Amino acid sequence: MSSQLLTEIAGMSAGGDEGNSKSGRSGGVAVAAAAAAFVGKGSGGSGGEVAVKKLLIEEVKASHTVQVERNASGLPTAVEVSVYLPALHSVADANLELSDRYVHLTPGAGQPEMVIVLPVHIDPESVSAKFKKKEKRLTLKLRPSALQA
Repeated sequence: MSSQLLTEIAGMSAGGDEGNSKSGRSGGVAVAAAAAAFVGKGSGGSGGEVAVKKLLIEEVKASHTVQVERNASGLPTAVEVSVYLPALHSVADANLELSDRYVHLTPGAGQPEMVIVLPVHIDPESVSAKFKKKEKRLTLKLRPSALQA
């Protein structure tokens, strides 16, 4: 494809007259920039088209969420920590340690450790953990400690 054709597809004219655009939107700039990546800067009329490599594998990082349920007076009643672990195949490979304010998780060999700071103090002895292998998600249900400060 020529650069002129790509810019026209993007809603911009190659000659610079902007009255030729049918939609009037400015979103064509991003499309034109992306289209320009497909066209090389060949000298003269050598065609100049260059193939762009697409990523075949995209690294997905581990992530987590922390939710605190509170009663009508605003005191915490439950804490749920949900951790997405894309590289974990078995919960036996992971190491989980809890303290009153932190969840320390080592997902396995070669994976970075995670330290999750909890917004409230919890009772480390009252934990319920469930690993959903298909979703690769570890869910911890924790109870806040009696001494909330």
